[in-house]
Amino acid sequence: MVRRNLKKPKLPPIKDGELLWKDLKNLPRKVAPGPTVIEYRAPTRVNFNILDFTEMRPNIGGLHCNSGSISIGIGLYSKIRVKLTKAQKITIKNADKEDKLLLTYYAQIFKKLTQYKGGIDVEIKSRIPYKHVGLGSTACLSCTFLNAINTILGCPFSEREIVKIGAFNYVEVGQDGKLYPGLSTGASGWVALKGGFNIVCAEAELAFREEIPSEYKVIVGIPPLETGGVAESDIEIPILERFNFHDRFNSAKICQWTLMKIIPSLREKDYRSLGDLVWEMTLASTKGVLAMLAFGSIKPLECLMELRKTGAEMSFMSSVGPAIITLSSPKYKRKIQDVYKKFGCKTLNAEVDNEGGKIL
Repeated sequence: MVRRNLKKPKLPPIKDGELLWKDLKNLPRKVAPGPTVIEYRAPTRVNFNILDFTEMRPNIGGLHCNSGSISIGIGLYSKIRVKLTKAQKITIKNADKEDKLLLTYYAQIFKKLTQYKGGIDVEIKSRIPYKHVGLGSTACLSCTFLNAINTILGCPFSEREIVKIGAFNYVEVGQDGKLYPGLSTGASGWVALKGGFNIVCAEAELAFREEIPSEYKVIVGIPPLETGGVAESDIEIPILERFNFHDRFNSAKICQWTLMKIIPSLREKDYRSLGDLVWEMTLASTKGVLAMLAFGSIKPLECLMELRKTGAEMSFMSSVGPAIITLSSPKYKRKIQDVYKKFGCKTLNAEVDNEGGKIL
């Protein structure tokens, strides 16, 4: 993958507790703590398309990542325990170095944005096991914490605000172990709150949501491709420039298909037609073939072509991959698994998630 050869960041790392999004009003917010301890669980998202890659940028200098996306909530979860303490320190337990940096950062900015002066003790109870494969594991963990801390402090921020706090202050850990501005559409935040089938537009606004029929099953295939982890800055990835170039032509088409074809198919629960549209987007839009070629392999595309033959309603590569997602009736499960096995994929089975985040 292109990312693995990157050594020098084009952007400086962010400072401890540095706010990237500074548009919130009426700060610091008052808090009304209820219980001092909660456990909170939230689902991750899988993403089958970006609406406009020309708007894909790190959230710096007052600019936002306004690319929009189409995402689905699935039954792979992050679960955390949050405790308010009298001590003013932030403690992150059961976390690797990357997750500790991430959650410490979000705890720091939440204290900046509110009048809460106490300590925050966070324990990761479980998280999605695969990182940087397109399953949104980093964003899911971050959004799970933000939802939990917002809840335990009496919801000083609305749903729209908490999604924007997560999206426009989105960070990831670079290869040098420092935090850098990341790319987020807000889809992970909305799925972590509500689950379901979500279309997110500019400014991380939820434009459309529909529940996914519960009889459909999710089968994830992770091809044996090297992902290379996270670069110091997504803005320096050469292929992102190619995405932006091609989306000057593609974005209007994708937005038109979304409005005129995808939303009606979702309303009618016509997942067969929806799957055909997803396939057309894979072939005709920026995110499809170019994203697969970013790995220097056509195996993801070949795998998707084989999955089409199984009869499964929908298959796509999530985010920029390499994870491949199949949303299907149970009767096709064996054929789908056979295809994944043929391409050497690790597999995960999950339900759809229409519930979103909740206190346990």
